[in-house]
Amino acid sequence: MLFCEVVDASLNAGVEEIHAVPSIAAYDRNDASSFVRVRSEDLEDVVMENDEHFQQLKIYTNERPSEHGSLLHNGVVDVALIDSPGLNRDSLKTTQLFARQEEIDVVVFVVNAENHFTLSGQDFLLNAGNEKAHIFIVVNRFDAIRRRDRCERMVLDQIRDLSPLTYAERSDLVHFVSAHEQLAGGSAAFARMEHCLRSFTLEQRFKSKLAPAQRYTSNVLHDVCFLAAENVGAATRRIQEINSVLRDNMPRYEALLEQRTDASQWAEHVLDSGCAEVRRHTAAHLATTQLHLQDAADKVAYGGLLALWTYAENVLLAIVRHVEHEVAECDRFACFTIQHA
Repeated sequence: MLFCEVVDASLNAGVEEIHAVPSIAAYDRNDASSFVRVRSEDLEDVVMENDEHFQQLKIYTNERPSEHGSLLHNGVVDVALIDSPGLNRDSLKTTQLFARQEEIDVVVFVVNAENHFTLSGQDFLLNAGNEKAHIFIVVNRFDAIRRRDRCERMVLDQIRDLSPLTYAERSDLVHFVSAHEQLAGGSAAFARMEHCLRSFTLEQRFKSKLAPAQRYTSNVLHDVCFLAAENVGAATRRIQEINSVLRDNMPRYEALLEQRTDASQWAEHVLDSGCAEVRRHTAAHLATTQLHLQDAADKVAYGGLLALWTYAENVLLAIVRHVEHEVAECDRFACFTIQHA
């Protein structure tokens, strides 16, 4: 099975051709040695068998006229349609193709109405939904279904679970068609599918280009909101714990405040009492000392008239020593009073 890339023939000088490419990296449409031309009648055999191990088919074609204009060459942007082998035929190659998501505008997922979504298809849609919020889904062979309403309901139920945003716009993104009816003579459902695909690819191209960025930003925002909510919850719990501790310890704190007030008042009372006692004792003691200054002077021996100056100095020194002794005594009393208050 091969990948088929369908592009407008204007990219090949207007010539409709099919190029089988052995090496995509070396391919150049102007270099005939880099590809092999394939006849249209041999296209199916080359795609199915690929005996020469081509990597890809480049199909240059002129799109049939349509009242809505060309999809491949529309004057706005050149569109390339890449047809993968399919998940049931080569899921590895199809998944590798989808890995080039930044180059893909629209994912068109074609499913058989008789089989619905296989497990590989469900896995693919889940992975695709992580990057492409909107996926264009075509349910083919709808004409072979007898109970079409039941089939449509079952398919939409699966899409709702696999791609909720696609399901939300199912009228434009999910189509039930029949290729056989289209080839036989035309189908209104097929024409509407083409119109919606053209609209989704061109008019609403911002969805395919910007939706991944929007989805990524939304996911980041969701994660940030989740982390913020967790942090708010943790902070709230911490605040509640702190408030609980404060409530439990508030009576003790208030008791300590009362004890501090009582202790302050008691200390002021002791200080005032001590100061008053020291002041009273000092005043009384110094008054008594003043009365006994003469006794200190009388203890100095008089040496006669010639030693009068020496006598006066000795009397002064005796009085000073006596006063210093009494002041020291008052100081000792003050220290004793403070220590035993």
